[in-house]
Amino acid sequence: LRAALDYLTHSADAQAAVVLSLRTPEIAPEVLRRLAAASADAVAPVAVPKYRYARSSPVLLRREIWPRFLGAEGDLDLEHLLLAHPQWVIEVRVDHPPPRRIAVAGDLLELSG
Repeated sequence: LRAALDYLTHSADAQAAVVLSLRTPEIAPEVLRRLAAASADAVAPVAVPKYRYARSSPVLLRREIWPRFLGAEGDLDLEHLLLAHPQWVIEVRVDHPPPRRIAVAGDLLELSG
């Protein structure tokens, strides 16, 4: 995450980054649109979807929060960091179950069809 954000800081055009979990590949485009819209109107620099009472992927990070992540030492656990700083986060309600997590190879085979 730090490497990606560091790379993006060199682009004046990048105003936000979307962090996706590789374990949740089926993200509905509607969720990305809703995160972007909510983030544009929010004071909080991070937008997180809340699917029927549970947070999940993806997470939208606006540019002004990137230095907080770039300066973090050691392992960076985004979920724990956001839970420790609720003032950074706006939750965006999504009225369907969270994307399915891929945990074992069989899940991936089932997903592919």
